[in-house]
Amino acid sequence: AVNLYLQCGIQGRAHGTKVVLSILSNEDNDDALAYEASLAAARLQDPEVPNISLILGEIGSYSRILNPRFTPVTHECLPSVAAPGQLTAAEIMAGELLMKELA
Repeated sequence: AVNLYLQCGIQGRAHGTKVVLSILSNEDNDDALAYEASLAAARLQDPEVPNISLILGEIGSYSRILNPRFTPVTHECLPSVAAPGQLTAAEIMAGELLMKELA
């Protein structure tokens, strides 16, 4: 996924990149590699091009918490989420606080 972001950046000419992966489980080797690559891309401290790195579904909720910028969110008052695994802003903030406490 990190190499995919670099390709999507069009050598610095793009204003942003977004890669959304869909995996079946974290157990399959290929899916586990995709999951780790997506998390690594989300953790880039100073990317050449701002990026969004997401994994769809419940399995991807953690990737939404780790993504430090431009994370699509929903609101608890809306009747449904716009994408599988989408979290509310409050859920993402609570997840970030919990991660800081566990670290």
